Amino acid sequence: VELEVQDGKPNRKIYTITAKGRDLYMESLLTPLKPTRLKNDLLTRLFFFCDVPVAKRIDLIDEQIEMLEQKHLVLQELEAYVREAADEFQLLCYQYGIDLLLKNIHGMKSIKQKIQKQSG
Repeated sequence: VELEVQDGKPNRKIYTITAKGRDLYMESLLTPLKPTRLKNDLLTRLFFFCDVPVAKRIDLIDEQIEMLEQKHLVLQELEAYVREAADEFQLLCYQYGIDLLLKNIHGMKSIKQKIQKQSG
């Protein structure tokens, strides 16, 4: 740990990775991936929507859509910074996150339409 003295600001600690830490880091990058676990609170609730009052179903879906759209706006605001600062793989990760978010928004809107049709 290196301490950087700053005028008018608190001193800043600068950490560097050790050779052993670098080896462990590389090992973790090269080990086989574990299966991804999908955890989505709304999907769990959706599974039991038959027990949710009809009027509340659309409210819950709308709240989820709003939250996802807000996340999308935040990511859009970061785009210029990401494109400037990210390497090609970080940019792929950023774009994958946006794609996944847009698919989620589309999926939630589709579910909402189906619930509205069923509720008649």
